[in-house]
Amino acid sequence: MKKLCSLVLAFVLTLSLLPLTALNAAAAVVETEVSFTVTAPSAGTTSETAPAVTVSEKSDYSLEWTGWSTAEGYEPEGIVTFEEGETYYLLVKIKGSERIDFYYNTQADVRFKGEGKVERTLSYGNNDSTGYSYITYLVSVKAGEAKFQGAINAVTLDVKPVVGRRTSERAPVVTAPENKGYTVSDAHWCDSTGEPLTEVVTFTPGETYYIAFTLVTDENCWWNQAILVPVTVNGGEMAGVLSTCNSTEGCWADGVIAVTAIETPENVVLDVDPIFTLPQAGTTVTFDHSSYRISATPAPSTFITFPEGAEYTYSSYWTALWCDAEDETINEDFTLYAGIPYYFEVALKPVSGKSFNMDYTEISMQNAELVAYEKEYGNLFVTFRFVIEPSADDCQIFFDPNTGEGTMQSVYLPSGTAYELPGCTFTHKEADFTAWSVGGEELSPGTKITVTENTGVKAIWTYKSSQMKDISTDTSTATVKAVLELTDPATGETTSTDVSSETVPAEYGKPFTDACNEAVESAKQALIARAREYGATFTETEENPGTSSVMVGETKDQRTFNFEGVKDENGNYRKNLVISGEYSHDWQITVTLKAEGTAPAGNILLGDATGDGIVNVNDVTAIQRHTAEYEALTGDCLKAADIDGDGEVTINDATQLQRWIAEFDVPYPINQYI
Repeated sequence: MKKLCSLVLAFVLTLSLLPLTALNAAAAVVETEVSFTVTAPSAGTTSETAPAVTVSEKSDYSLEWTGWSTAEGYEPEGIVTFEEGETYYLLVKIKGSERIDFYYNTQADVRFKGEGKVERTLSYGNNDSTGYSYITYLVSVKAGEAKFQGAINAVTLDVKPVVGRRTSERAPVVTAPENKGYTVSDAHWCDSTGEPLTEVVTFTPGETYYIAFTLVTDENCWWNQAILVPVTVNGGEMAGVLSTCNSTEGCWADGVIAVTAIETPENVVLDVDPIFTLPQAGTTVTFDHSSYRISATPAPSTFITFPEGAEYTYSSYWTALWCDAEDETINEDFTLYAGIPYYFEVALKPVSGKSFNMDYTEISMQNAELVAYEKEYGNLFVTFRFVIEPSADDCQIFFDPNTGEGTMQSVYLPSGTAYELPGCTFTHKEADFTAWSVGGEELSPGTKITVTENTGVKAIWTYKSSQMKDISTDTSTATVKAVLELTDPATGETTSTDVSSETVPAEYGKPFTDACNEAVESAKQALIARAREYGATFTETEENPGTSSVMVGETKDQRTFNFEGVKDENGNYRKNLVISGEYSHDWQITVTLKAEGTAPAGNILLGDATGDGIVNVNDVTAIQRHTAEYEALTGDCLKAADIDGDGEVTINDATQLQRWIAEFDVPYPINQYI
């Protein structure tokens, strides 16, 4: 398996060690936004075709290269056939101009548009090292439904009825069924020859009118030139033969449809087309809860006007309500920001003698988008959506899901504006939202920040549960080591002596088990006893008798682990230890006592034949093995084994040591330094 851009990645690793000033030395501008669009592949297609990626119309960067990838950033093995709803990965490499550098080692700096999401920044490079700036993103995308591919042998079109008393100011509505390989790209009123109308026409019931239209084929579709492509028009009929064209630049078709205007009841409201004036960014909407009816200032109706002579007006029940994308009413104060979609619902009633009939009534909103409508109790409830466009000088606030899922719309504000952090709408299958991270500081939703530059807001998560293994298979150990640090009050010289060392079973991530705690307590007592042998003085408390510190030293792992309250590599919190696979862990626990006293001149502990700082039955065994010539003692261990001091290690030394262990009186200073 071959890593894509491996040489570049290796170079980037070296580059990341350089100072930031060196990285940006050659460029005049640091690019903090990258905008590109990824179109999801359709089911049934294969990875033989390159991913469909386009970049924004910016002169400072362009698309240099793209290709399908694995989730780890590697080249896939073989050809992949895409399945609907499954997730696939691709790399997008953006090349910058000579005048810019890209921010390095960050995911949040991409302003991503389109299907899928940016998983992470895979590599980057800047001018002074590579000759130009580039940044490579790993993107995930879900395959869509299967689309028609191949020769198109027939066409079906639906035309909305032409209504009498309406005019040609509105474009005709012509649609094509989904997944047939073609779509309607343009439809407009024309004369019988196909020439566009030059004057506005008021439709008369029973009269014939003409619509010119253009069809464009989907990717990998074309018109079947071997036969005349038949056209079925629901609501009209073809006024001529469909003219088709297949080209390397695309496949399209042109035609003309004849339709007959229909009679409409005089009492029907034909057109609902209010005019919406966009509010200014920074406008605050406040709600009055003092009465049964909740009112907002300013109300959405503040920005709505009706055309002169409109056959409808506001309903007396309410004028307009702020709502969300699910049409749920909002009754909490909020501020209107640029770049974010807002929704409102308006209730309309017809003027006296008129009514709404959805077979004839057409709805639109100037400067806003129609989302939904419903007729109820004679009123028309219509939901619209609008977005305040940002200015060129606005600061962008963009949201990073940080291993979560979903998208949150960027916000644009004038520099120096206070912004209240919103609630998190990202989701995570394994974690709960904890806080927002802004500039490394963790802040709760509702906290106000002041923006003076483009600002990233990253979600921080706390994992819900741990994946614990059965500890009966755990081979982890903890070595408890007791160290005496003795300072000579006369000279100020400090000596460090290892008094004892004991290895006991532990648990992965839990060095202080019952066995470890017992070993730690034993080490403390050994230190106190040794210090008293020296006549040392030290501070002793009930909670911590004679010890100044207990610390966990270096460890040796077989698996990665995290502790409760500690963040992972993405800044997210772990509630518990997360374990993967077989594991073991070796801990080094050091118990230290700092005391004052004078150490004896010698440094050999009589009887300590094993050299572990403890005199016990193990030393008897070591002497016996020496005398039986199984394992010879050398150096200080040999001297420590000479209990009777006759210059030889014999079975008598082992006997004297056994007597001392059994607490018989012996004439030798066993367990003292000589």
